[in-house]
Amino acid sequence: MKILNNLLSLLSTVFNSRRLRTILGALIFFVLLFGYIFYLTEDNVTTYGDGIWWALVTVTTVGYGDITPATTVGRFVASALMFLSLIHISEPTRQEAISYAVFCLK
Repeated sequence: MKILNNLLSLLSTVFNSRRLRTILGALIFFVLLFGYIFYLTEDNVTTYGDGIWWALVTVTTVGYGDITPATTVGRFVASALMFLSLIHISEPTRQEAISYAVFCLK
C-alpha cells in the first residue's frame, strides 16, 4: 500500500509541474505533426499510424530502421525532426543539471 501511495504522489508531482506538461505536450505535438508530414511525403508509408511510429522512433533515437525516408523531402523532414528533438530533450536536461549543481554547491 505504501508503494502505491508513493507512486501516486510521484505521478501527482510530475503532472502538476507546468514545465513538464509543456514539454510532454510539445513532444506529442511534434510526433503527431512530423508523423503526418512523413506520411504525406513518403510513398512507402501507407498509414498515418506508420508515420507516427516513425516519428516516435526517431524522437526517442531508437531507430529500428523498419521505416526509413526514401525521398529527398522525407530526408529533410527526418533531419528537421532529429534536430528539433535533440534541442527539445537537451534543453530541459541542461536546466536540470544546472539546478542540481547549484543545489550541491549550497
